[in-house]
Amino acid sequence: MKIFLTITILSCILRVNAQNDNTLNGELLALEFAVWNSSDSREMSSLIMQKAEKLTENGQFSAALNELNRIQDKRSTDSNQLVYMKALNEFLLGDFDNAYNLLLDIPDSARNHEIEYQILWLFTLNELERWSDCRQILLNLSDSMILLKPDIEALPTRIDYTSPIKARRLSTFFPGIGQMYAGSSAKGITSIMLHAAFVFVLVEGVVTGFYVAGAVYGLMPIFRFYIGGRQNSYTLAKDRNSDMSKVLKDRYMELILLVGGQGSVNQK
Repeated sequence: MKIFLTITILSCILRVNAQNDNTLNGELLALEFAVWNSSDSREMSSLIMQKAEKLTENGQFSAALNELNRIQDKRSTDSNQLVYMKALNEFLLGDFDNAYNLLLDIPDSARNHEIEYQILWLFTLNELERWSDCRQILLNLSDSMILLKPDIEALPTRIDYTSPIKARRLSTFFPGIGQMYAGSSAKGITSIMLHAAFVFVLVEGVVTGFYVAGAVYGLMPIFRFYIGGRQNSYTLAKDRNSDMSKVLKDRYMELILLVGGQGSVNQK
């Protein structure tokens, strides 16, 4: 029966991964065969971990998580390493909240000692914009790195946030003001000038009796630019926040890699 199940599983895996690299497929198939023929839960868990690592290295993060979830007996493997591998794949999938929650299960003593745990923890904090925590950990790690410490101390822990809702409300009150609040003075001034020009066309049409022309070339563009300006203000504010967040994240990432690289050297 066990041989039949093994052959069936290997056949299914072969069909599913037929389009992938043959070398990787061969390694995965060999590991799965070894899993099904393992003598105890410890050996099985070790083989599953190896298979998950192969999948992670080749960008198959969801498949790696599925493999890690096969390990039911947590005593059969290094529980911290298992949690780390799960968190790593969640992080690579972009689920930073789940990665954060998983990493909380690793004791502080282990998380602060193992450089790979430290780096993933800092990366996750950075992506979640928990910069105050991230900066404090970097400061603790950089006690022996005199050259890096001033740069870390100078790191801001928040961005100058621009409210998209406030930007849209300002444009509702007066066209162009919302764009200026969102950091785009040129677009704000252009919006004010366009609205003024169309208002002039509308008034001129009404005064001279060309009501249809005034409505077509004045009122309709005003309405269109007014609605578009409100949405544009909202989008500009969001984009500004996103750009500022990216710049700060990149700065933190740079220092995390420098501190992490130095830490790995010190561990050796």
